[in-house]
Amino acid sequence: SGKPPASRGGGRQTKEEAGAPRSGGMEAAGGAMGMDGGFDSMIEQCTGDMAVTQELMGGVISKPAMKEKLLTKPPFRFVHDVVSAVTETTGFAAGLYEGEELDGKGMKDKGAKIAYLEKIIKLVGVVLNTLVDTKPAKIVAGLEPENTNKWLQNLAAAATSVDAGKSSDCVARAIAGEEPGAGDNPKGEAPAPAAEDKGGRAEGKDADADEPAPAKDDSGKPPASRGGGRQTKEEAGAPRSGGMEAAGGAMGMDGGFDSMIEQCTGDMAVTQELMGGVISKPAMKEKLLTKPPFRFVHDVVSAVTETTGFAAGLYEGEELDGKGMKDKGAKIAYLEKIIKLVGVVLNTLVDTKPAKIVAGLEPENTNKWLQNLAAAATSVDAGKSSDCVARAIAGEEPGAGDNPKGEAPAPAAEDKGGRAEGKDADADEPAPAKDDSGKPPAS
Repeated sequence: SGKPPASRGGGRQTKEEAGAPRSGGMEAAGGAMGMDGGFDSMIEQCTGDMAVTQELMGGVISKPAMKEKLLTKPPFRFVHDVVSAVTETTGFAAGLYEGEELDGKGMKDKGAKIAYLEKIIKLVGVVLNTLVDTKPAKIVAGLEPENTNKWLQNLAAAATSVDAGKSSDCVARAIAGEEPGAGDNPKGEAPAPAAEDKGGRAEGKDADADEPAPAKDDSGKPPASRGGGRQTKEEAGAPRSGGMEAAGGAMGMDGGFDSMIEQCTGDMAVTQELMGGVISKPAMKEKLLTKPPFRFVHDVVSAVTETTGFAAGLYEGEELDGKGMKDKGAKIAYLEKIIKLVGVVLNTLVDTKPAKIVAGLEPENTNKWLQNLAAAATSVDAGKSSDCVARAIAGEEPGAGDNPKGEAPAPAAEDKGGRAEGKDADADEPAPAKDDSGKPPAS
């Protein structure tokens, strides 16, 4: 067929197709590692081992030095310096960053660091035409150093396997939002510049890239689970930065939306792993998670909203001040709102009682709910979150089972009876079924 053999979920460009390796590049650094079997072989040799990182990245740049102390738990500043040095030495990723992004020392905000890493990780994936198993939030948190090392090796492979022209093209495609490893582009190359298909899709994307459709069975609905259908991660929207896809990786949450929720066990270690992948403060200390106080839960919700935008608009006025909230009834009302919202997003009944949280009882259920919150917050985009907030405020009950996708009807749509959006046909004025006589059946 003329295509290289597929590997890792999609075809990938060969070294010849990608362009001649750069000076001091992978062909030089890879020789000692036995990477002489083509592009696939090069990537397969990226193992995550620190010695491999030292060998490969050390063949591309001289500073910063690949010291074992740094590679054991690569800090963000080190990674930023590596990327900058690779660009300066090889020209790879030139044009990907601008302004404050170029100053690693001055980059303090966690969100900015994650956004920086998302760009270069996507670019490496576009060049190698493979999905890179590295989560920005994990790098920022200093977790999963083996995956970070593997990605640094992938970076060396990508940077030294394309020339300046191909790198510039890949930068443009990554910035445009192209997803790597789609599998429809065996050479890893974009279509001719400025070309669009009949649907007006931009260059560098496959036919389905702009409007992905969720997988469905023959009935047109995704499989139901837990007493009612639930939207998949794909239907809910792309995960947010530092979200469940990041926090969930180490927990084995790679089996879809249902699998993510099933992994929410109520164990404190899981809460620390998942919520810690979303927010940095308040810290998920064991002392607090053993019996989570209301103020702590309020601070967590506020931090999640600030970091991800989830639940924005759910609260107003005095509800936003956890420190000043003293009345038990006000605390319960606050919790009822966010618990309902999480249930609406996940389309499942959340087994957590607001009064129990306020009383410091059933901490395992509170931990499980905090994990659910992390799942919900990082599985919907801002638009879907806003829609779910409106539905929760309107009183929609989660997990009813009549809405297999967990989605409301199209915005601003009303049926002939004037029913508002977000409710099913019988939600506003339920009427009993009638027979031909016009009377409801006797029972």
